[in-house]
Amino acid sequence: MTPGAVSNLAQSYENHPVRPFPRAVGHKRDAAAVAEWFLWYDTERPGYAARRAYGRIPEVVARLESALAGPGRGT
Repeated sequence: MTPGAVSNLAQSYENHPVRPFPRAVGHKRDAAAVAEWFLWYDTERPGYAARRAYGRIPEVVARLESALAGPGRGT
């Protein structure tokens, strides 16, 4: 995903009532918070049932879960 795409999602979801996109501090965002947000976006987001059934690509979810596990704890 490009920085522009992340920026667009950040703007689109900055005021989401349940899962706002993690705010930037000094032009940087917490990597774990962003990974957790993308995991929600790809697996739990309401109205996303059709994509959930087939997944955005299971590898993406696996990478996000690995990122959330922290360095040396994921695959």
